[in-house]
Amino acid sequence: MKPMRDSRVQRIKCHSLEFSSILQVGDSEQINPYADVLAIQQEGAVFSNELTFEEQGFFQKQLPEQLITVPIEIKRKNYSSIDVGGIEMIGATASSIVHIGSVQTGNSKAHVKHVRRLRNKD
Repeated sequence: MKPMRDSRVQRIKCHSLEFSSILQVGDSEQINPYADVLAIQQEGAVFSNELTFEEQGFFQKQLPEQLITVPIEIKRKNYSSIDVGGIEMIGATASSIVHIGSVQTGNSKAHVKHVRRLRNKD
């Protein structure tokens, strides 16, 4: 791993971090968040445990590896430290990464299934 640097942040304002999200200040060797999310919206106030992860074949599917590699040209000058005045964000969810520092490798994956159940109009 590259030499470590100091990461200094004066202020972070974040409302929420959910479902395997990471807020990291400082260098990391490896970051690999993973999330399975089953979101159900249903009309009316009655909820039940009718759907489970096990019954959803969606979550057993293997996610495809990144098929396209995009070359990125980066011009930077690494100083001895990272100094950030402030960050304001609403939030991060489903394997998102908010990272102030260096990371050697990272691989973020999320399975998200939305189910909407509407009432019959009978």
